[in-house]
Amino acid sequence: MNLELPEEPDHIVLVIGERGDLTPERLRAAAKAFVLAFHAYPVACFVIVLDGFDDDIREVWEIPEAREAFRVFAHYVANGLPGTTIHDWRLDPVYLGVLAMCLGIGVAKPYRDGWTIEVPE
Repeated sequence: MNLELPEEPDHIVLVIGERGDLTPERLRAAAKAFVLAFHAYPVACFVIVLDGFDDDIREVWEIPEAREAFRVFAHYVANGLPGTTIHDWRLDPVYLGVLAMCLGIGVAKPYRDGWTIEVPE
């Protein structure tokens, strides 16, 4: 997990884990860091990423190990931010879509040479 914060960030990039090291303990620690930063920086937008999957041609939500890591991370974040949903977590829209797909609630539609993801409320 890597979390670097300037004094007043508008975006915070949080690497929640890396391929081959996606243990529940690591994901719990990443979720704790997310919750702390969420409270410390009330206007920041968050980017959550997994390292080590860039060479895989599949979308991240199609990779079982990555999908499960995002699910576990989201579970721990939800426990740390009770009464919230992923819509409340101030995720960058792209990463909100990726998380929604990993959670099985997003709908991906082809768009140009990528995807657009609808996330129901």
